[in-house]
Amino acid sequence: MLIKQVIGNIESHSLIKKDDRIVIAVSGGADSIALLYILLELRSQYTLHLSIAHLDHGLRNSSFDEAHSVALLAKSLKLPFYTRCENLLISGDKGIEERARNARYTFLNKCAIKFKANSIAVAHHANDQAETLLFNMIRGSGITGLAGILYKRSVSLSSSIQIIRPLLSLPKQELIDYLSDKKWIEDESNKDTSFTRNKIRIKLVPFLQKNFSSNILQSLNKITVRCQGIVNFMHCQADDCYEKTKTSLCSKTHLDEFIKKTLLFEVFDSEAFSNIPPEIIPFFLKKVLMLMQVDVSVYEHHYAMIEKLKGQLSGEVYLSKQVIICKKSQKIYIYQRKNIEYTSDQFTNKLCVNNTTFEFRKYYDDNYNRDVFTQIIDMDKLCLPLQIRTWNSSDLMKPLGAPGKKKIQKILKDIKLHEPFRHHIPIVVDDNNRVVWLVGVCIANSVRVTDKTLNKAMLHLL
Repeated sequence: MLIKQVIGNIESHSLIKKDDRIVIAVSGGADSIALLYILLELRSQYTLHLSIAHLDHGLRNSSFDEAHSVALLAKSLKLPFYTRCENLLISGDKGIEERARNARYTFLNKCAIKFKANSIAVAHHANDQAETLLFNMIRGSGITGLAGILYKRSVSLSSSIQIIRPLLSLPKQELIDYLSDKKWIEDESNKDTSFTRNKIRIKLVPFLQKNFSSNILQSLNKITVRCQGIVNFMHCQADDCYEKTKTSLCSKTHLDEFIKKTLLFEVFDSEAFSNIPPEIIPFFLKKVLMLMQVDVSVYEHHYAMIEKLKGQLSGEVYLSKQVIICKKSQKIYIYQRKNIEYTSDQFTNKLCVNNTTFEFRKYYDDNYNRDVFTQIIDMDKLCLPLQIRTWNSSDLMKPLGAPGKKKIQKILKDIKLHEPFRHHIPIVVDDNNRVVWLVGVCIANSVRVTDKTLNKAMLHLL
């Protein structure tokens, strides 16, 4: 019955597929030992490749013996084994529980990369889910916190490795019953009520069971299931809002992808953004920050400031020192502030700078498929070699077809490119420090191709 329930979890939540490579987090306690043997039972059905990982947090005298015990078990099962010892007793800027959790998942991710794993299996069960819900309620969490632990999530914003929890619907007692003929280690720190989660498990849950409902764990798990449904709906709404509100930085829409090589950002129409309900904003912002691959905490006071920003003509909300939400000229910019400097060696053919490869070569084929990042110029009007650099306030150029010279900053302002993004557009200059190309925007009139051009050159991005 237990194995069938686990298979049901795997299938309904797409946790495992055939030929998956899985790192199993094994502490040596009953939960993780049960997870290990359950996945061993399912190994042939899913043709799984399994390994074991154990992190010694260095918090107890017995932790070395526990690591040794797990190592012997891995050896007896002929499974690859990864282990590491941390010294989390050294003080840090976060609580010991959070530091232990962060260290554990960092270690497991490294093991997964080494094992070339698709996923990391951890042994959270229904009791953990109920206790997490109570913990989050005490902290005043929103709907996402009330949704509790998820069956599956990515190990980090930029990783394809999944953390999976096949046992999440199973009560702990069923796991202990399953281990009737197997050994495990009782972690003595689980009895320490100075840790909030332990206090919830040892004191609060029994109190609720005795005085309110013997089925409190099942009831709490039902709440998380309902809240997860609401959270999924809110994410869908946020996705819809994202698609309806996103826009481009400026009139030259192709510059967005170029600037994203050096600056993380998203940009939205301010009127459409103002129409996003405040209940959706947390999910909208989570999506945006995930796309930007930015890990920053957003709190209630941030959401209040965002609601205030909606009604202003302009303004800024700082999510951190570097991550900013800015409203200006009917647009909402969300970006991670970053200074950029384009400085390159002189070149006459090909050069890579700031994740972009520039190529300069003689041009022969008039049928060449050109785009906005490809410019054909009069080679004889250049003084080689060329150089790529960041523009400064004194740089001038006469754009192709323009009546006169303009400062670079004025050209970028005229295309309505907001100031924080302007220096992410470099210039190409010749050996006389004359601007040849404002990349992706315009070439200089002085190097244009005419009827008298004898030698053409192509300047473009690869």
